[in-house]
Amino acid sequence: MKRGRWLQLASLVAVLIVVGIIALVWKPGQSAPTSQQSNTASQTGGAPTASANGGATVLVASKYPYNQPTNIKFPQADIDTAWHEWKAAMITAQNAGAAPRLRVMGGVDMQSTTSEGQGYGMMFASVLDDQATLDGLWLFTADYLDKHGLMDWHIAADRTRAGTGGATDADEDIAMALVNACTKVRQGVWPASPNHIDYCSAASSMIKAIYNYEVDTPG
Repeated sequence: MKRGRWLQLASLVAVLIVVGIIALVWKPGQSAPTSQQSNTASQTGGAPTASANGGATVLVASKYPYNQPTNIKFPQADIDTAWHEWKAAMITAQNAGAAPRLRVMGGVDMQSTTSEGQGYGMMFASVLDDQATLDGLWLFTADYLDKHGLMDWHIAADRTRAGTGGATDADEDIAMALVNACTKVRQGVWPASPNHIDYCSAASSMIKAIYNYEVDTPG
């Protein structure tokens, strides 16, 4: 996959996470953070629309990441292409365990999985509305939670633990992806998990584990 598309995908996700945090505190019925966002929402009726920007066609999509009105514009076709290319290159069901489990390969080598890779995949899937991929990645991740509820950081090709202990950045990404999924179900953007995953409960458990075991406190 071309580096440019990878950076474009990563940059978009970073921007949308910020928009999502705003959405968490911006309740429907309240004024939007800016008049431009309010105007965009009223003009589009919440539906994706196309507009011109320097001769390029861009889309406004209300469902990224929490189905809230937004004035964030991006080239939909490029983002879709980048996501599908990344999935094809990095995510597999091979040696992931029972379906529909999925694992992200890479980080140490392309035959194994790291918790950081799982976190990236889950974050992308949660922001880009790929519920099936998020479910598959979480089910694999959940198989490797340690006694504290945090993912062991390195899983070998044969699904054995090659490295134990949590990686804080990875656990935070996983938790944020679950928060995204929880919010989308609550707002009606996603149906309840077809794999019976309680996103809200899983997110809460992960956040508590991060706080209890990965946050340094005074004393």
